[in-house]
Amino acid sequence: MSLFRHVRETQGGAPGDRRPWRVAGRRVGWIDAGLAARLQDFPEVFVAEGAGLSLRESLTTAQARSGAVAEVAQVLSDAGELPPLRRERYPVLRSWGETPLLEMDRALAPAFGFRDFGVHVNGYRWVDGALHLWIARRAADKATMPGKLDQMVGGGQPAGLSISENLVKECAEEAGLPESLARRARPVGTVSFLGAWSGYKLDGLHDGVIFCFDLEMPEGVEPRNTDGEVESFALVPAVEVLRLLRESEEFVYDVALVNIDFLIRHGVVTPQREPDYLEVLSGLRVPEAP
Repeated sequence: MSLFRHVRETQGGAPGDRRPWRVAGRRVGWIDAGLAARLQDFPEVFVAEGAGLSLRESLTTAQARSGAVAEVAQVLSDAGELPPLRRERYPVLRSWGETPLLEMDRALAPAFGFRDFGVHVNGYRWVDGALHLWIARRAADKATMPGKLDQMVGGGQPAGLSISENLVKECAEEAGLPESLARRARPVGTVSFLGAWSGYKLDGLHDGVIFCFDLEMPEGVEPRNTDGEVESFALVPAVEVLRLLRESEEFVYDVALVNIDFLIRHGVVTPQREPDYLEVLSGLRVPEAP
C-alpha cells in the first residue's frame, strides 16, 4: 500500500462545524460547536464574538488568562465534559518563537484546537551495512494509544523549557540516555499534521508540529525506559519499518509521519519505489488550520 494513506489520515482537519476562538484579537484555535456553547456559561472568561469565542479583554496578561482558563477547564474536566487534566502546561501561540498568549493543560490541545509542539528522536544504528531503527512499543496501560509502536524518544513541548532542555529530559525519561549522548542528536527539520480528533463527545482538532532529531546510537548502548510508558524496545531494520508502515496500522499516527520522513531522508523511500512520492513529501508539512 502507498505511504500516502498515513499522510491523508492526518490532513482531515478542516474547521467544519468548529468555532474559532481568539485571544487578544488573534485566532489561536478551533472549538467544537457544543463546547463553544458550553464555555459561554463562564462569561467572566469566555465571550461570544461573531461565530466564535474570545477571552475577556480584561484578561490582559498571560498569567491572568492561564489562571482563568485553568479554573474553567478544571470544572469541565471534573464533570467529564473535558478530558482528565495532565498537569503539564503547553504554550498557546500562533507561531513558534512568539511569546505565548497563555498556557493550557496539554490534555486540552485537541479540544481547543490550538497548535501544539513536540520533539521526536529517531535512534538509529548501522548493522553490517544495513540501516536499523530503535522502535519502542508503548505500555499496555498508557492512556493514549496503548501498545502502539513509537519512536525511540518522543514527547510534547511543555511551557518553560527550551527545545534542547526538553530533548535532554525526554531522552532520559523515555530511553535512559545520558545528557552527553542526548546532546549529540542532530536537528533535521519538522513534521506537521492537522487531523480530526474525537473524544469526550467533542469534535476536536489536533494541530501539531514535531521537531525531529536523528541520533546515531553507539555500539553497546541500548535505550531503557525509566518512566513506565514504554513496554519494550527493538532494533528493527529500516526495510522492516517500511514494510510495517505499508502493511499495518501498528504505528502511532504522528510517529508514522516522522518515520516516513526519516526513511525518505536516508534513501529508503525513493521516487522509484513510492508512487505517491511527491504527495507524501508535501503532506509531511501541512499548514496550520486557517
